[in-house]
Amino acid sequence: MHNVLSRVRWTTHLTTHRDALLLLLLLLLLAAAAAARCCLPSLRRRRRQTDGEGDALALLSAERRADPPSSPSRAGWRTRAAVLVAAVAVGCVGGAARREWWRRECDLVVAHCDEDVRWVLRAAHHYRRVFLYTKCNATLPRALPANLRVLRLPNVGSCDFAYLSHVAAQYASLAELTLFCKGSATPADCNPGWAQRPRFWLLEPPPYAFAAPFGPVSVRDIHAEGRPLPWAYFHASNGFRREAAEHFHLHNWLFTNHRSRRAPNQFVRSGFANMSAWLSHTFGAPLALWLLDRHQFMHFRGNFAAERANLWRYPCGLYEAMRRQQAHANEEVDHFIERTWGLLLTTPEVPCPLLEARAGAWAGSAACPEHAPS
Repeated sequence: MHNVLSRVRWTTHLTTHRDALLLLLLLLLLAAAAAARCCLPSLRRRRRQTDGEGDALALLSAERRADPPSSPSRAGWRTRAAVLVAAVAVGCVGGAARREWWRRECDLVVAHCDEDVRWVLRAAHHYRRVFLYTKCNATLPRALPANLRVLRLPNVGSCDFAYLSHVAAQYASLAELTLFCKGSATPADCNPGWAQRPRFWLLEPPPYAFAAPFGPVSVRDIHAEGRPLPWAYFHASNGFRREAAEHFHLHNWLFTNHRSRRAPNQFVRSGFANMSAWLSHTFGAPLALWLLDRHQFMHFRGNFAAERANLWRYPCGLYEAMRRQQAHANEEVDHFIERTWGLLLTTPEVPCPLLEARAGAWAGSAACPEHAPS
């Protein structure tokens, strides 16, 4: 496991440095073109003066004939055109490489009830595999993309029941990056475009640890320098983040399976005073405190992305243990789990003793491997 994470970190640094060098090179080309455009007329005048060419009137006439002020020189236009062509070529190569990477390395997981999933069918060709977990016995189109699998689940646990089912079932064969989306999402909410770090990158997508429409966050980038990145959306002090997670609870939730449906399901309380108490019960007090103290992003809304290496930091049995707590269509524990993804995926690597102490409570099924592939 350590070797896997080390290789991913090394790849991350290489990708970041290469993108920075490419960006610097492009900026230098643009700066050189601008400098040449500004300095050429001045250099011509200085050369003519040192060569003793004519009087002032002849010099002015020659300059006007050589460089009409109303039109740029041909050399300037050629330089600009060359830079523009180079930039477009690099962008096209980068775009094609990104699209190919998504088709080769990225899976889409959709939690579906009775929403219109035509957007999923249209987007399927962007991904290696698409998993449609449908929970309300809805009728689906007969013609489905070859890379799309339909799996039926009971209407339990909102979207997170489907996500946890997927991680547990596919644990050993998770994609390098998996996008988890609700069926009610739109292509604008859940597509490869938003699952990006907000930086300039050209040739291949950067590795991710966690991404969400509210703001993409990568745990390795956050903690690479020992401090949070300033661009993390909704980023606040650690005390504020901890308080928001620690004291979260719900007395009721008017849940509907789809925005067009108005018949709410009965809300079931968790039996815990707040999310902190639930975390201590599920993960044990030491690990719960570690997550609360060190997480960088508490996610909600149910659309996010996660790296395989980051999901593998925790044993498969942990995901099954959370899934076993879900038994109703509308319950408080769903909202705890929804907010736990950010804690798990944006916290630095958890010390092994904290995980080993819970090994008995997280005993997975026969289909759920105890350890991640090495």
